[in-house]
Amino acid sequence: MSSTAMEVSRQELPPQRRSLTVELANQYGMEPNKFLETVKATVFPADKPVTNEQLAAFLIVANHYQLNPFVREIYAFPGRNGGIIPIVSIDGWLTIINRQKELDGIQFEDKFDREDKIISCKCTLTRKDRTRPIEITEYLAECRRDTEPWNKWPRRMLRHKALIQCARVAFGLGGVYDEDEGATAQTIDISHGVAASDLKPIESVQRKSETEAKAKEQPKAETREPGEEGSAQNAQLFDNGNGKRNGKVISEKQLKRLWAVAHECEWSEAQVRDLLGRHGIDSPTAVPMEAYDQIISEIQAAR
Repeated sequence: MSSTAMEVSRQELPPQRRSLTVELANQYGMEPNKFLETVKATVFPADKPVTNEQLAAFLIVANHYQLNPFVREIYAFPGRNGGIIPIVSIDGWLTIINRQKELDGIQFEDKFDREDKIISCKCTLTRKDRTRPIEITEYLAECRRDTEPWNKWPRRMLRHKALIQCARVAFGLGGVYDEDEGATAQTIDISHGVAASDLKPIESVQRKSETEAKAKEQPKAETREPGEEGSAQNAQLFDNGNGKRNGKVISEKQLKRLWAVAHECEWSEAQVRDLLGRHGIDSPTAVPMEAYDQIISEIQAAR
């Protein structure tokens, strides 16, 4: 075969594809085996075994969003059903957002109650290719968790939540979760297609579990009020402490409306709980149906 024919033959050969592991290892200047060992040791919890499939899934997500696992832009938890739960830190979210070529600006607007405590944060994100901005509002009562960052810096944490949710809507970011959602994975398996919008703060999950456990111990209500919505656990019996008054507690939808009314009237969570306490109600989740309208009316009347 002539040298010309050999040259043509070489040019016709398809380029060899390198594995993702080799590409990422080269990106960080590491040997592939050492790279994998380092990722396992630094990205996943030390007390949980990691399969090769989980490691591969994590590397695919990290590569897709071009995030650096060694500076904690992204890390992961193994899922209960063999998948992974990729967690992106706030630094990682900022990296993703600022790489978007369509990004044209971000603004925040905080809302406070009469005691200068934050109620909500609205994030407004504008894109160069859209005529209208994307706006997302997150509420402290729905997002706050009993952790040190939330207790020390509630305004900053709520701003992070608003930014992340707004970016998800604006740029269609999926398959990754923030650190609060990752903590929720202790109770809910989110490694198999559960949308981020379906996740709830860990306290809400715990309250729901406690309510369900109590509902199993008590007789189920056979009738429902007209128009009442909610699951069976919302129909548990309510006792005000003296055994004289029993009735259904409000549904989850009604509870959300109660908080919405409180926000509109600039009531803090502490003010709502104080009002409930004056009615002999220990928790917003324990508001009886018969007292619901009265509670709403008192909040609106004090606007």
